[in-house]
Amino acid sequence: MMHHASQRSVAWQIIASGIVFAAAMLLSATTAGSAESIHLPDEPIEKEIEATIRSRMPWKNEDVTIGDIRFDKTVALPAGRLSYRVVPNRGEDFLGRTLLALHLFVDGKPVRRLWAHATISVMADVVTVIRPLGRHQRIERADLALQRRDLAALSPDAVGRIADALGNRTTRMIYPHTVLESSMMVSPPLVSRGDVVKIVAKSGPMIITAAGTVKEPGGKGDRVRVVNMDSNRAITARVTGPGTVQVDF
Repeated sequence: MMHHASQRSVAWQIIASGIVFAAAMLLSATTAGSAESIHLPDEPIEKEIEATIRSRMPWKNEDVTIGDIRFDKTVALPAGRLSYRVVPNRGEDFLGRTLLALHLFVDGKPVRRLWAHATISVMADVVTVIRPLGRHQRIERADLALQRRDLAALSPDAVGRIADALGNRTTRMIYPHTVLESSMMVSPPLVSRGDVVKIVAKSGPMIITAAGTVKEPGGKGDRVRVVNMDSNRAITARVTGPGTVQVDF
C-alpha cells in the first residue's frame, strides 16, 4: 500500500509540474506578443493627414487653411515597424470639421484604425448685399459687392458671381452685409399671363411659328401653358426669351 501511495504521489507531482510548465510557457508567449502603449509620431502623421486632404479636396491650395488636427496619440500596439495610411470618408466635401480614418500597420499588417479630425477653412469670393433690399425689389449692380468669406460658415447656395444675381428680384427683405443666397431671389418672369407670344416649333431643319396667349407667368427655361391663337388649342411650351416660347418634341 505504501508503495502504491508513493507511486501515485510521484505521478501527481509529474502532472503538476507539467501543468505549471505549460502555464509558464503560455504566459511567456502572451507577454511576448502583447501590445505596448506607444506615442504616435505627431508631426509626420499630421503632415500625412494634411497632404491627403490637399490631394483630394476640390479647392485651390492657396485658398485653404487646414488646422486643429486631432487624433489619439497614445495607443497600444505590438512591437514592430509602424506605418500608417489616411483615408477620407466617402462623399467628404472637405469643408469645415472633417473626419478621416487613420489606419495603423505594424510590419505591414493592419493592427488598428483610429479617427482623425481636421478643420478645413476655404476662403472664396461671395456676393454680399451692401444696402437694404426690400421684398420683390430688383437687384442692381450698386446693391452688391464681392467679399472674401470662409465657405465653411456659409450656406451651400451662397452666390459666387455678381452676374448671377443681377436683374433678379428678392424673395424677402435683405439687410446690408448679408451673403446673398440663391433662395433669396427669383428670376423675373419673361412672360406674364395674357401676354401674346411667338410659339416656335422645331423639327430638324423645319421651323414652324404661330401666335399664342400665355396662361401663366414664367422665367427663362420654365414650362408654361400657352393657347395657340389659330387652333385655340392649349399646349405646354418652354420660355426661351421675352415674348418667345418653344415647343420641345
